[in-house]
Amino acid sequence: MDEPLPNDEELDEPVADDAAAWDQPLLADDLEAAYLRALEATDAIEREFDAESEADTTSESNEVVAPELSDDSTPSLEDSSAAMGVLSESPDEPAAPRVSEKQVVEAALFVGGTPLTAKKLSSLFHTDHGFGFVECLLDELNRQYAEEGRPYTITLGEGGYRLSLLPEFESVRNKVFGYGPKDVKMTQDALEVLSLVAYKQPITKSQMEALGKSNAGSVLRQLVQRELIRIDRAHAPQNSKSKNDPPYTTTPRFLSLFGLGSLHDLPVAEDFAFK
Repeated sequence: MDEPLPNDEELDEPVADDAAAWDQPLLADDLEAAYLRALEATDAIEREFDAESEADTTSESNEVVAPELSDDSTPSLEDSSAAMGVLSESPDEPAAPRVSEKQVVEAALFVGGTPLTAKKLSSLFHTDHGFGFVECLLDELNRQYAEEGRPYTITLGEGGYRLSLLPEFESVRNKVFGYGPKDVKMTQDALEVLSLVAYKQPITKSQMEALGKSNAGSVLRQLVQRELIRIDRAHAPQNSKSKNDPPYTTTPRFLSLFGLGSLHDLPVAEDFAFK
């Protein structure tokens, strides 16, 4: 049989001792009150612990000892910059290579295609070196090519300087690119007109007709389109009054196509037969 719950008066009576108190049943209010007291006690302990930790940290920070430096360990400016995150350039890092004047001349001759005069080469520089300076550079390049066994050299020909293949390597050129003239596939009339221009330049259409080559106008236009000849009014005869009959001369492409360094390398007239 269940025992009757104590009334309010019985709860207000003093407890004899702790052991007897644990024998009494606890109500919900008593449990909540005990829980709150335990939380307060825990919070008090944590606050006290945090205060002690802050005091210890402050004490340690005030007792920082500077590191000892030896006589030869004085911090340098580079060390200070590194400590601040500043990256200094490495002394071993190579600088950007500077293009020399000799390399400029060599590159111009290599990619130019057409012959270049000393005046044109000297104009590549910001300062006025003069033609003599350019000629010295060309001589240095040719000496370098000879020492290194290069298959080409710089030659002075019709129109200026150019890179030319050495004669002993012409067979290599012919194997790769053919013999030139036969690959152009010109008609017999075109070859005859081109020969007249090559040997008689500067020559006009009327002069060709006087030599027996009639109706050369259409062939001349074809050769101009193929860049084998050009209209060269600078070489017009002084007594020429007609602008419709300009003189024609060969081009650097003509020399390159036929493997000639200059017009002086053309076969002699008696070795060349016109048909």
